[in-house]
Amino acid sequence: MQSYPQLPRGETVYGPTATIDTNDYVGVDNEGAEAKFPNVDANGVYRSMGFLYARLMRNVSGVTMYANRLVTHKADYRNRRFDGYSRTTACEAAGVIDPMLPAGGIRNGDACWVFFKGPVQVYTGLALAANLAAGDLAYAITADNSTGHTGGGKIEGRPLALTFTATETTDGTMGKVLANNIGVLMEAATSGGETNTLKYVDLKIR
Repeated sequence: MQSYPQLPRGETVYGPTATIDTNDYVGVDNEGAEAKFPNVDANGVYRSMGFLYARLMRNVSGVTMYANRLVTHKADYRNRRFDGYSRTTACEAAGVIDPMLPAGGIRNGDACWVFFKGPVQVYTGLALAANLAAGDLAYAITADNSTGHTGGGKIEGRPLALTFTATETTDGTMGKVLANNIGVLMEAATSGGETNTLKYVDLKIR
């Protein structure tokens, strides 16, 4: 694993304007490369002395994707390409798109860092069933589609008491939350005022 990767955080392989030939990608051999970064914020200020871990993954969703969102693996390209935001409850996620990407996001066919371990900010869902607390398990929330700019790639939480309804124990929800949670929330969020809000999650994606 690289300690000082060639592609800095906040950048993509093609950058914001270079032409992307989707029939002849640049950097295919580097897809899936792993790197660790110091835990700093966008201003370069250290948040802790730990590290964040990421993979270089290519966006093949067909649209521009944006920072701080959970993405899902492209079939047959696990840990190398993503094809959309998470959009079903507690589905498996590949990681979180680099929070330092600029507002223009990552264009279709380009590659960027996708984080899978360490403290990273992720958007809470557009609607939350209840308040979230620090220590809750974080997992993907249901959204309208996998490429929309508003609903996909966001999270819900489940208290560590791990209580589930009778239906959730038989319809797959419980198993998915336990198997596919992305880590533990480091901050609380209120259902009334902190939906669609960035909150730190201590990522531990398998």
